Amino acid sequence: MHLPPFFVEADERAFGMYNSLDEPARGWLLDLIRRHTVEAVFAGHTHFVALNRIGATRLYVAPSTTTSRAGLPEAFTVCPPDRGRRDVDKLGFFLVRVADRGLSVHLIRTGRDTPALDDADPRLVLLTCTSGDLPASPLGVVATHPLGHMTPGPVIWPSVVRQRVRDDWRLFACLELGARHVRVPESDLEDQSERARLPVLRGEGVSVTASWVWSPRAHTAHVADLPVTASSAAQRELLDEVEVVFPGGPLPDPACLAQIRQLRECELPVALSTAIRMAPVGPHYHGRTRVGYRPDELPALDEWLGRHDTAVDRVVCRVYAGDPPWQVMQALRAMFPLRHIGVVDLALDLPDAEAHTHAAIVAEAMFAAAALPRARLWLAPLVDLDRSMDVASGLLDRLSNPRPAFTAARTLNTILFASPPPEPYLPVDVPSDLATGRVLALAAAAKRLWLVLPRGAKNVPQEWGSGGLPPGNTPTNCGGFVGHSNHRAVGRRLAAFLTEQQPQGLHAATRGESHSLACYRLVEGTSERVAATAEAVIRVIDDSPGPTVLVTES
Repeated sequence: MHLPPFFVEADERAFGMYNSLDEPARGWLLDLIRRHTVEAVFAGHTHFVALNRIGATRLYVAPSTTTSRAGLPEAFTVCPPDRGRRDVDKLGFFLVRVADRGLSVHLIRTGRDTPALDDADPRLVLLTCTSGDLPASPLGVVATHPLGHMTPGPVIWPSVVRQRVRDDWRLFACLELGARHVRVPESDLEDQSERARLPVLRGEGVSVTASWVWSPRAHTAHVADLPVTASSAAQRELLDEVEVVFPGGPLPDPACLAQIRQLRECELPVALSTAIRMAPVGPHYHGRTRVGYRPDELPALDEWLGRHDTAVDRVVCRVYAGDPPWQVMQALRAMFPLRHIGVVDLALDLPDAEAHTHAAIVAEAMFAAAALPRARLWLAPLVDLDRSMDVASGLLDRLSNPRPAFTAARTLNTILFASPPPEPYLPVDVPSDLATGRVLALAAAAKRLWLVLPRGAKNVPQEWGSGGLPPGNTPTNCGGFVGHSNHRAVGRRLAAFLTEQQPQGLHAATRGESHSLACYRLVEGTSERVAATAEAVIRVIDDSPGPTVLVTES
């Protein structure tokens, strides 16, 4: 249909409203939808993406292929170019794929100029999977900004009443990433606009973790009643897991542990984190707060939990770009199993660095998380943060448009988990010269995945150091990413190494066919199959604007 039944909420103003159906037409249509269990309704008109639910029915408002909506820039905290008319990163269309289990809706971004098809270009745009298609994905997003950000809009012609405007691009971004987990602060459970978004996420296959900062002060009601409040929220189908953040030190005090036991007795999964103030670094005028454990704190935490007869389902472990994440993963694998900690999740806050450095850091962290059984990877911030003295770039900019790290994460998530192997991914040792060039490898059954990390890390603060790795695990030769001058040497060595692995390492579709491999440029979101020669591998790495993944199969 052209006009959506409603734009933000089913009870929004109708008479005098340009963006939604008036009564009694709206109520009549919604009653039919409920009565006949319609799977999905699609509308346009607003030039502004939206997703709502009526029972089991999804109501989509599609993006525009031509012009961003000039009348809705109030949804954002900064004004789009030309008052929204040239916010071209939002142009695109929905591709709907229908299967026996239901439909999935993919946002295909066309962006600025849609190029003519070039038959000579071997690259294909990779159709990535949404959250509902990736049940094995460990990818999680920290909702640093509200997912249901709603603003009273202007009275704007041809409407004659005030309309509400909601930025649904943030929620769509989570689904576009294929994220299976979203973490929100516990206050979102009681905020009307934020609470309404949580069942929509869960209906798309995304689990919700609500985070509580624990306090020993009995009068802190939201903590004192944590088990009751969390159980009530779970019964209202608002959350799947509780994260307890203990501030001040790595070892929770007995009162905090008692509440964790109560939560688990209510059959609520519990993740444990910590918040510890850090010393000021460089020009920053205040010390940062480190949220999450460091690897070297986990053995003492595990022993402390055992001493107090407490177990937790997960512990959140902070990783930094300077560690780097691959070495953190190897250190954690060497610790397993821990007796009172079920799973160790990784959490990565993007550093103050250039956009393409972010793409490489996120790709390495996702590779590392894939090698930790049942681990999740939490990425933050979702949207750019302005922290007064410095700005933290997010997966999305302030207009909720994707940055390179977003596309890299979306692409790699599909590569790793669209068809997950029956056994977990295992890290693979690579020759020392490739390791120095920052080539990482994963194996699963007959498949090998090779991640080539380009360019040098720039502007990464000193605080992103290796202080959290256990003795003997401090990384060497891993301080940056391979530079362009080394691409040809890395590509030549990698192609030679892959050729040496025959027949285990390379795939030939038919007898007599030359060996080939699949290549993915993560920042472009493209795929290409090339011959397994030094020249072809060098060309792919040289042409890639960011990290590259090569996939071989026996």
